[in-house]
Amino acid sequence: NKEVNCDWNLSTRAELAGSSDKESSKFSMSQSSGQILPGRKTLMEFTFTPSGEKVYQHRFLINIDNGTPMTIQVKGQGISIGLEFIPDKLNIGPVLPYNNKAIMRLDIKNPSEYDTELYSTNFDSDYLRDEEMIRNYDEFQNVDMVFVPVRQPG
Repeated sequence: NKEVNCDWNLSTRAELAGSSDKESSKFSMSQSSGQILPGRKTLMEFTFTPSGEKVYQHRFLINIDNGTPMTIQVKGQGISIGLEFIPDKLNIGPVLPYNNKAIMRLDIKNPSEYDTELYSTNFDSDYLRDEEMIRNYDEFQNVDMVFVPVRQPG
């Protein structure tokens, strides 16, 4: 009774995975190959990046050396989170010079079930700093997407 390592790799053959390139590009795996020692396990991370408000699904085909290939099916749903501005346009109109008040009311409503933070990119120093860093860092110029931690509200 000899224990052996399990070597595996992600199949790159799209026709075996059974989904279109557009659908499959919404999902990614943290690793494309690996080795699992006898009696051990490994953690695989999957990333889902929807581009629209719909359900996406994909099958990852895992080739196992000297074994039967395994299929991992993933599914995700994209949702849109939007704010409603009431009214949708503001026209302050003429204001006399040196008049210290020109006030209009704007209501902002979040119709979703998710907390949403509203901020102005013109006045958010963290956003401005991050944008400057991305512009000046050459490595970001050659990648389609960069994953960063979600900022805490406030």
